[in-house]
Amino acid sequence: FDNHPCFYLTMIDITELETQVKQREEAEELARTIINTSLDSVVTSDEEGRIVGWSNKAVVMFGYKEEEVMGRKISETIIPEEMRPYHDAGIARMKTATTSNVTGRLLRLKSIHKNGHEFPVELFINQIDVRGKKLFTAFIRDITDRVKAEASLIQSEQRMSFLLSSLPAVPFASRLHTFFEFTYLHNRIFDLSGFEAKDLLSQR
Repeated sequence: FDNHPCFYLTMIDITELETQVKQREEAEELARTIINTSLDSVVTSDEEGRIVGWSNKAVVMFGYKEEEVMGRKISETIIPEEMRPYHDAGIARMKTATTSNVTGRLLRLKSIHKNGHEFPVELFINQIDVRGKKLFTAFIRDITDRVKAEASLIQSEQRMSFLLSSLPAVPFASRLHTFFEFTYLHNRIFDLSGFEAKDLLSQR
């Protein structure tokens, strides 16, 4: 006023804003902790299939450090080469589709380690929308030991079936005090009696 310089000072209370920022940071830290202590590998990609999240378990499972994969496509890191075109095509469909037949259900696939060896995995993919963009989070479990155990069990059952079929009599098992209450009966009973094993077993 009267040719004297004037200064205007505006003060804004940012207490609520600081509280909101702190709460968001705490929520993000909690989410990181949960992800990094999960028994499964947790890998998050954007709608272009590029990696935006890589848990500590994923480092161990796939051999890549976080800085090696961030921003790279999933298909060029942990997907076997022969499956990459199918994976990229699936990502393209998921980008525009309102529903998907791969999210929200358990899948069994093959994955690949940094050193090149392939191994079976079980995964569950969850889709979330963030500010109009889609993110896909995959919870991945190495099932190598389970697949080996399943294969071993099948082989054992096949060997047992072969041995039982080679016996001259019809193998069976029954309860101790009820001789004709069968708990197991080989299919060869049909050759001797004309009855199917499953029919006799159902009469227990």
